[in-house]
Amino acid sequence: MATQDKSKVVYGLLQIAGPNRPGMVAETCKYVLGHAGNVITCHATRFGRQVFVADIMISAPAENFARIESGLSAISAHNPRLLRTHFETLEAYEPVLLYELTVYAYDKEGIVAEVAALMAGEGLDIVQLSCVSYPAPFGGQTLFMIEMLAEAPNHMAAKQAYANVESLAAFHSWDVYWKPVLKTGVKINPLAVYPPSKLALGPETLDDDAAVRPGT
Repeated sequence: MATQDKSKVVYGLLQIAGPNRPGMVAETCKYVLGHAGNVITCHATRFGRQVFVADIMISAPAENFARIESGLSAISAHNPRLLRTHFETLEAYEPVLLYELTVYAYDKEGIVAEVAALMAGEGLDIVQLSCVSYPAPFGGQTLFMIEMLAEAPNHMAAKQAYANVESLAAFHSWDVYWKPVLKTGVKINPLAVYPPSKLALGPETLDDDAAVRPGT
């Protein structure tokens, strides 16, 4: 992350959407970087082979952010739209109880709503969510995948949330994978193993170090 004066940093959501081609993310991020901006987080997906869309959270010093706003014509081919956020700073990360949830299903309406409702019902907070539909390798059916990172208020809430998702998966014939992340959050120091997925999980994780799915 680039060094910025925290008292004068502006945050915003940069959206792009357009005919798919290689280089769209590279060109957009290079434009932001060229104005001393920083990419905080990004979610992007390709629809079929024709359309590509991305939501990119960025930050930049106030004057540079204004230049990013006024110069969007430089990436006009990507139909950019920049929305300023109302918060002035990002809160610091603190130790949390995190779990990764992955769902594979035959595509239909309501999958995300059902899964998210089960998480909310046990007090789990969705930290990150990614969804995509794609063709099955055989048969031509459309499949749907959810990748979610959720924060649990406590150990028992996490267990119950997974039990609820497992029951829903059995009813719908979904494949579900549930894996605890480091209880203290992912912290990478200069000497740490990278990527974080290679770090050994501690003894305080939910069940064990392996991903859990129905029937295991």
